[in-house]
Amino acid sequence: MSSTSERHAIITGTASGLGHALVDRLHDNGWRVTGLDRAGATGDLTFDADVTDVAAIDQAVAAAAAEFGRIDAVATCAGVFVNSLSPVHALTHETWTTTLGVNLTGSFNVAKATLPHLIESKGAIVLVSSTAAEHSQPGGAAYAASKAGVRALARSIALEYAIHGVRACSVSPGYMQTGMTANVLSRDEIRADVEASIPLGRVSDPSEVAEVISFLLGPDASFLTGEDVTVDGGGGLMAYVDKGHVSSMWSRYERNLERQTQS
Repeated sequence: MSSTSERHAIITGTASGLGHALVDRLHDNGWRVTGLDRAGATGDLTFDADVTDVAAIDQAVAAAAAEFGRIDAVATCAGVFVNSLSPVHALTHETWTTTLGVNLTGSFNVAKATLPHLIESKGAIVLVSSTAAEHSQPGGAAYAASKAGVRALARSIALEYAIHGVRACSVSPGYMQTGMTANVLSRDEIRADVEASIPLGRVSDPSEVAEVISFLLGPDASFLTGEDVTVDGGGGLMAYVDKGHVSSMWSRYERNLERQTQS
């Protein structure tokens, strides 16, 4: 990979949330960034491009490569989430098609356009998945399926392109403070329940997930490929236990320790 001052990354979904935070993080590390979003993209070079629009993505990638001379890294942060509050048989085709179109097919469109450039630079790509790929929520079948597909796509890229020196990983955030989750996390009682289910006791800031993606895109992760990195504050650890059980364990331990000290 090139020196820090020459590195160029293409990031989707940079208007807000994780994508915007990743642009800031890469800038801090000396990268040049091309940002793509449907509107309001941020970066050194920006394009209003929907990831479902193949022609727009192809044109933006070609223009970015021409402007900077290379593409060293790619991250697909663009995504949509619709909880239909409906079981699968009542899920509309529109919700299914839109969700998979943006989250999964959109990631494919970006990967397809950028991989030839990543072969040239021996670069890296990170696809943003979600903990929902493993822990689906009622009413969220389309989102869960799309993000599970993203993980599989990242593994396939890792397998097929390692021979060319290209690395591919996925990152799976848990609850994160973004516009996508604002409707849920703005409700105090729901936020309290969410945070109670996370061992670290809070939701993440987008900058914390961006830090992980930045690492995976950079040279310090040079021998890491084909992996999904979960960034959820330990939330996945609670799949089969209640946080109260952990607190009870520590209470019992401290009581026993006090007894031993007094004896």
